[in-house]
Amino acid sequence: MCIALLVASMIVNGFFHVVWWLFVGLAFATLLYFSGAGMSKAELRMSALECYTKANFSKSLLPGRPVLTGDTLWLEYHEQVFSPNARAGLYGARRAGSVCLLPLLDGQQTSEVIAAIEGKFSGLAEGWRNNSP
Repeated sequence: MCIALLVASMIVNGFFHVVWWLFVGLAFATLLYFSGAGMSKAELRMSALECYTKANFSKSLLPGRPVLTGDTLWLEYHEQVFSPNARAGLYGARRAGSVCLLPLLDGQQTSEVIAAIEGKFSGLAEGWRNNSP
């Protein structure tokens, strides 16, 4: 990205011979940043009290979302459905519906993540197994 920005600014400077390259370079960097914000990345941080999930699926710059582990009845995998807000991945079932904790996973990856979480937090795992259908 930086190399492309440098080349573009040098080309603009060669044509105009003024300080326009700085403004065009900043505009180009802004364009690159917002085009990269649409890339799908996801992150999950887990503690005994909460799950903090952070993902970017659109150009919105929303912060992550905490989900209390006490509200989570069990963990499960959801398939991709034809809805703009639903993605395949790890979901936490709650009384008021399920919440996506870690998207962009397939069934095998989700089972590995669940096993790792249950291995680290065995007390939570027992409660999740008792509540799971």
